[in-house]
Amino acid sequence: MSNEILSVKNIRKIYESSGGGYGRKNTVSALDGVSFNLVQGETLGIVGESGCGKSTLGRIISRLDSPTAGEIIYKGNDIAKKSLAEMRPLRNREREFVKAAIGGGAKNSTIIFREILPNVIPSVLVFIPLMVSLAMLTESALSFLSIGVQAPDASWGTIIKDGLGLLYTRPIVALAPGLFIVITAVALNLLGDAVRDALDPKARLRGAF
Repeated sequence: MSNEILSVKNIRKIYESSGGGYGRKNTVSALDGVSFNLVQGETLGIVGESGCGKSTLGRIISRLDSPTAGEIIYKGNDIAKKSLAEMRPLRNREREFVKAAIGGGAKNSTIIFREILPNVIPSVLVFIPLMVSLAMLTESALSFLSIGVQAPDASWGTIIKDGLGLLYTRPIVALAPGLFIVITAVALNLLGDAVRDALDPKARLRGAF
């Protein structure tokens, strides 16, 4: 079809893992012969039970992962054969502001420093507080389980664990670090929202409707 934008043909994905004994490797088939076509204007929905390969298929179509076999034809190009490094310029070239710069005859260096970077940096700045919050929560949880920060170093997670024995006599020992974790996580998320609104005022307007 002339307006076909995506064609997936016989996609297979096999993962290998060690542990089969005597140097052998175990293989797990995540996808086996998935095929479909998508034309312009259509909406595709992928449904299935947990573990059936939906996420793996999504990663492969978006080329965040490589298929073991098969073809992914996007606008006439077999992107399944492209490396992840080769896909990065293709993703960026599909953005409207990059297309406009290319149409205006801009050089690659101009497109990178004047078009791509100014549009990427705001997203990175918004992402940093969220990742710090996630890292803090992960570290606290691991420390609480005694697989994170170890004594004599202190962590909110270890303080909560040490305070469990004093929960009925001095509950503040366990409750205070937990409260600080919540406050810090919420504050970092609010900071990320504030940075997004400051860098992209239109986002606040879109959220109001």
